[in-house]
Amino acid sequence: RSDEFRMQDIKARWTWGIQVSNLGAKISYTESPNKDFLPTNLRLGSGMDFIFDNYNRLAVFAEFNKLLVPTPPQYCVDSSGRVINPVAICGGKDSNVPVMQGVFQSFSDAPGGVREELREINWTLGTEYWYNDQFAVRMGYFWEHKDKGNRKYFTLGAGIKYNVFQLDFAYLIPASATVRSPLENTLRFTLTFDLEGMGQGADDI
Repeated sequence: RSDEFRMQDIKARWTWGIQVSNLGAKISYTESPNKDFLPTNLRLGSGMDFIFDNYNRLAVFAEFNKLLVPTPPQYCVDSSGRVINPVAICGGKDSNVPVMQGVFQSFSDAPGGVREELREINWTLGTEYWYNDQFAVRMGYFWEHKDKGNRKYFTLGAGIKYNVFQLDFAYLIPASATVRSPLENTLRFTLTFDLEGMGQGADDI
C-alpha cells in the first residue's frame, strides 16, 4: 500500500496484491487411484482509495484470476471423431505432469494458443464505500469466458465494524439466465476478529 498523495483536492492511496492459493500435492477426489491437481489459483489485484475527509472513503478495485493447473490437451481423432489408438496429442501439452511443472505449464499449454490462454483469465471489478471506518457498502461484478465456465454475476454487500469485530454480508445476483450457480440468491455472512487490535487494546489498559 502506498503513502497518501493528493489528487486535486482529494487524498488518494494506491493498493495492490498478489496471491497464490491451493498449492499442494495432487489428491484423489473419488475412490479412483488417479490423483488430480488442487485448484491452484493466481490472483493479481489493484485498487485506489479516495479519502474525501475524516469520515468518507471510497475505493475501487480490479482483480484478475487464473487457475495454475494444466489445460487438458486435444487428442487426435479419426474421421468418425474417435480418439486414435495409440493416443496422440494434436494440440496442447500432456497434462499428466508433476505439480510444479503443471503450474508453469499452465501459462502456455492451451490447445487454442494465446487466445485460449487469455480466455482462462477471469476478472472482477468492485467498489467499496466506508463511513467513519465503521459502516461499509459494496458492490462488484465477476466475469468468466463462456468457454471456461461462463460464470457471470453481480454482488451486493455491506459491513459494520465495531472495536475489534467486523460483520460483513454479501448477496449474489446471477447475470446470466442460462448458467446457474449454487450460490445465486444466497446471503453470505463473514465475522472477522482483529487479533492485533485486541492486543493493542490490552496494552492500552
